[in-house]
Amino acid sequence: MLQYGSTLKWYRALLHQQFNPRASKGYLPVHYHETRKFMKRLLENPKDFLSAVRLMTSSVFLRVAYGHEVKSVDDIFVRNAALGTAAFSETMQPTRWVVDMLPMLRYLPVWFPLATFHRRAKQIYEMESTHRELPFQDLEKRVSEGTAEACFASKLLHKDDGALVDPEEREHIKYLTSSVYSGAADSATSLLESFFLAMTLYPDVQAKAREEIDAYTEQYTKGSRSQLILFEDRANLPYTRMKMNLNMWKMMHDPEVYEQPDRFMPERYLVENPPPEPESYAFAFGRRICPGVATSKHMLFIAMSNVLANFTIGKAKDERGLDITPEERYSSDLTR
Repeated sequence: MLQYGSTLKWYRALLHQQFNPRASKGYLPVHYHETRKFMKRLLENPKDFLSAVRLMTSSVFLRVAYGHEVKSVDDIFVRNAALGTAAFSETMQPTRWVVDMLPMLRYLPVWFPLATFHRRAKQIYEMESTHRELPFQDLEKRVSEGTAEACFASKLLHKDDGALVDPEEREHIKYLTSSVYSGAADSATSLLESFFLAMTLYPDVQAKAREEIDAYTEQYTKGSRSQLILFEDRANLPYTRMKMNLNMWKMMHDPEVYEQPDRFMPERYLVENPPPEPESYAFAFGRRICPGVATSKHMLFIAMSNVLANFTIGKAKDERGLDITPEERYSSDLTR
């Protein structure tokens, strides 16, 4: 865990430089391209929408971070990232490791029968290293060949005069780029999965958003479904936009602030004096705000609005043809 200090402040400055609202618009073509691929996968295999969501978020942020386009579900970087994230999630589970409760055990030799945590820690370290090193090495190869597309890391690897950064700065950029991908892809996956859950449980909300989108596309695109809804259309789709508002459990479930806090009601934010929008909390506050908030909003709106414009999300059926109502339940673990 990086402590507060000059290095952290430098990291934050680099992140703001690359992901501020103006700079984030440079990644819109990536969002549009990956959204088209995402919808194609949904069309071909709608039952496996969760895999499509995970592949889409991985594709977006591998390309944003490393300029790497994912062309297959067997992409080595996607697989390594999934393994690395799962391993990191494992390390964060409370009471998972006996050494956390009995710190003296860390002095046991690796070969000792009770020291399985030593061996597992080594495996996890190797997985994390692979996840961090391979995509960065691939990017550097493309940079040296002159074939790298502009991305977060490629922009930082060059100084203002065009020269490459020194080895020490390169190491910082490598670690920072890895955290960009890991943090963004996991959060975006959770948010999009929650979107599909909400649309399944609240078909009235889905229908209302679809009405708004249909009316807008009929008026401004002559009803064409061949073109994507763009981020620039966001201002004309207020109800659809409000579906992006996220829930933070305690702060967002105060009945004195939010009417029927357990119900998914985007319209609560469209009144004359609306309650605070959850995104004011979800992406943190002030100087601690998520530096990638603009990029995340772009991806979420483009993906959600285009799914609603082209698909109907509904409940699965059991063997008797009856609706299966999914359980509205979240874990307290890290997302994967």
